[in-house]
Amino acid sequence: MIRVYVAPVVFIGCTILSVMTFFEGNFIWGTTLLWIAVHLSLAVLTGFFDSVFEVHFQISVACITVLGFTSWLFESPFFDISLKNAHAEAMNSFANLGNECRPITPKSQDIQLLGIRACSLQEYSNQMDAILGAQKALYYGPTMSALDTANSMISKHPKDFCAEAVKIAVETCSQGGFYLDNKYKQKLLALTTK
Repeated sequence: MIRVYVAPVVFIGCTILSVMTFFEGNFIWGTTLLWIAVHLSLAVLTGFFDSVFEVHFQISVACITVLGFTSWLFESPFFDISLKNAHAEAMNSFANLGNECRPITPKSQDIQLLGIRACSLQEYSNQMDAILGAQKALYYGPTMSALDTANSMISKHPKDFCAEAVKIAVETCSQGGFYLDNKYKQKLLALTTK
C-alpha cells in the first residue's frame, strides 16, 4: 500500500531534478533523468526485487546507461574543444600580462601568477571530472544516478578557475591591458555567471 504513495514522490522528485538540469543546459542528462523518473516510479510500484528480473526493466537500465554515457560525452567540459582553446589563449594572455597591464603592481603580478596557474591546470581538472563522470555513468544505476544529481545540485559545481582569473584580470586591467580574443573572453566570462 505504501508503494502507491512513494512512487509519485519518486516521480515528482526526479522530474524536478530533470527540469533543473534542463535549465542548466544539460539536455541529454535532463532526458535521462526523466527516463529515470519513470523507471524508478514503476520499480517502486512493482517492487524493486521483482523488477530486477523483468526484461523491460533490464532494457530500461541499459538505455539509461547509454544515455548517461552520451550525456557525459557531449556535456563534459573536457570534450569542449573551443573551451580548451580558450584556456590555452588565456594562459598565453596571462604570460604577457606583465608587459601589457601597466603600471606593474604587486596585485597585477599576483593576478598574472594566479592566471597562469589556473589556466594551465584547468584542463587537468576537467579531465579528472570527465573520468569521474565516466565512472558514474558506468557503475551507478538509475537510483544512484538520481541521488548523485540531487547531491550535485545541492553542492557547489566545480569552478572554472581559469575563467575566474580572466574575470579578475579584465576588472583589474580595465584600461585594456588584458588582451584576449573576444570570442574566448566571452566564452570564459560566461562560465563565471553560472
